[in-house]
Amino acid sequence: MSPLPAPTTAHSDDSSSFAGECSVPIPSIAKLAALSLSGSTTTSSRQPILPSPSDSDHENEDLSRPASTLGFSSRCFGRVKDPEAMVSSTWWKLCFDDVYLKTDGDVVEDPAITIEEIRQLEALENLKPIFESARKAAAVSPKEAQASDSLETKSTPRVLDLCCGQGRHILKLAELYPALSLHGHDSSKFLVDLAQSRAEAQAQVEGQSSNHAAVPLLERVHFTVGDSRATSFPDNHFDMIMMLGNAFGYFTDEQEDVSLLREVARILRPGGIFVMDITDGEHTRDTFSPRGWEWVDDEMLVCRERCLSKDQKRLILREIIMNVHKGIIRDQFYQVRLYTRPEIREHFDQVGLETMDEEHDSNTLGKEMSQRGEDLGMMEQRQFFVARKPTK
Repeated sequence: MSPLPAPTTAHSDDSSSFAGECSVPIPSIAKLAALSLSGSTTTSSRQPILPSPSDSDHENEDLSRPASTLGFSSRCFGRVKDPEAMVSSTWWKLCFDDVYLKTDGDVVEDPAITIEEIRQLEALENLKPIFESARKAAAVSPKEAQASDSLETKSTPRVLDLCCGQGRHILKLAELYPALSLHGHDSSKFLVDLAQSRAEAQAQVEGQSSNHAAVPLLERVHFTVGDSRATSFPDNHFDMIMMLGNAFGYFTDEQEDVSLLREVARILRPGGIFVMDITDGEHTRDTFSPRGWEWVDDEMLVCRERCLSKDQKRLILREIIMNVHKGIIRDQFYQVRLYTRPEIREHFDQVGLETMDEEHDSNTLGKEMSQRGEDLGMMEQRQFFVARKPTK
């Protein structure tokens, strides 16, 4: 599998990183950020997450993407006898865009679910010292903070959200814990640009508050784009690394997952904590529905097909996405490895991470809180894994 380009700092001036063959025009990043802050990105009203397209949206479309590639097309592939053969080894380079924010929006774009997921992190025993340290650091007066030689003092925990998507967990942590030094990293430029734009919008709101943080938000929240298996971060850098929302197990070759965990071990400081939230492999393998469908909003319908890979270790998924006015707008295939707890423990051991047992080890918020609640798939029941880098 060829590596992605070297990580670069994210900018928000590219308002349409992904459009190509998709028939749904991509709105500007600024519009999406404004929607997030206004609260209209939730799906409780069953309205589309994205704003109505305008002529300017069409002008910003990137027409350089191919109309069709392996396992990804704006036209239907028809009946497929071998779905596994349709999955590209780099499917994740194409799928995480504005359409993803709509099809998975009942979980990944619901602020109520995001805050509850943060509360779950706070409840994990191994993370409590980090959050407590952040609270103590926030109690330092603005004058004392300005007198510091650096924005990052010894008492300022560094947190990385690996595969951060549109930055929903990072930005909520920035709001709740203004003393944290936060970094988000993802391979999707579209999602990182959106995260950066939302951070800028949140910073404006924070700046107008009489109770704003001692350090401006944009100086304590940073985003980068790149391959999570080979980042540019220094060794032993982060106090905590989190990978949330089922962002692990995408590679066909299982050793690539191990490579990602090895990178986590490299950039995590001795004594630092890694927390991962992925689909419950055993539950999903035993209960997945071969076919399902749901209305995303009043105009978009998603039909899904699912099957196990030939080795029974990966779930192969197909999504045919339709708009009532435009017909089929996407047919895509992807996969996720269905890990069990012993398998994750084995991978942690391989890269030198110590598995930490936690009382709260499951996440069913998607099932409990989704406003649509129609076809949650792998977001229905997930599991936490917590590991520690030995201090030696």
